Amino acid sequence: MSDLQRGERLGSLAVVGTQWGDEGKGKITDYLAQDADLVVRFQGGANAGHTIEIEKEVFALHLLPSGILSPGIINVIGNGVVLDLEELEKEIAVVKASGRSVDGLRLHLDGCPHACAQHWVGDLGFQGTTVRDADGRAHQAYDVYLRGGLDRPAAIARPVFRRVPTDELDGVVAGLVDGWLGARRTDETFRSFCERSSDDELSRLAGRDAAPTRRKEAA
Repeated sequence: MSDLQRGERLGSLAVVGTQWGDEGKGKITDYLAQDADLVVRFQGGANAGHTIEIEKEVFALHLLPSGILSPGIINVIGNGVVLDLEELEKEIAVVKASGRSVDGLRLHLDGCPHACAQHWVGDLGFQGTTVRDADGRAHQAYDVYLRGGLDRPAAIARPVFRRVPTDELDGVVAGLVDGWLGARRTDETFRSFCERSSDDELSRLAGRDAAPTRRKEAA
């Protein structure tokens, strides 16, 4: 078991900007990552950007932690990040095309304070709630929302799955994303894929029943 797993190396270092951006946080993080075990992106969204140059290769990262370009490091997208799935897919493709691995990438979604369903700017939102077990004890859970839009007609966000226990959330999201990547049409967004998929299809991908409101609308 490694020192990290035993909990003997718990030191941490935070890189925080005090201006409105463009302070060079990404470059500093990339430099410090060489001696780190984990690099965590803990807030912000795809509107931010970190440009890093390595041996004349230029990488413009918006969601991936800067440590993704250093081998042997676990990179975490934390629960304060507003996650745009399409942008994340593009960045992963760019990193892979350079011959680098993204095997160390981890997503930590539960407890996200910025996942307000009505104001979500990505394709999925997570609303905190609780679920009770067979003994009546309450446990943390999340409603999974598909974002709304300001198109004509406008649409508010609506639930796709209700009361997903925290320890099952990663599996639900991974199942939906894998299904989208495997069956999407040309230039089809994740949201559009979910909209055209039946309840049975989404339930099969996520491994749980669709939300009652979605079933009612479909009927």
